[in-house]
Amino acid sequence: MKKTGTTKPALSTNHKPESHVRRLPSKSTTLAVAHYIFLSVSNWLPIFLAAETEDWLR
Repeated sequence: MKKTGTTKPALSTNHKPESHVRRLPSKSTTLAVAHYIFLSVSNWLPIFLAAETEDWLR
């Protein structure tokens, strides 16, 4: 095989590395999570407080 002085350009010369920037969740996702947490706490908190109060009153 005969070598010449010419080489093919690398295919990855125009490749831009992906930036590892963490994107923040959208506003609707943030609100949905906050709403979900609020609803779950508002469901179990009265039950927990009622049980604790009942034990405290004995």
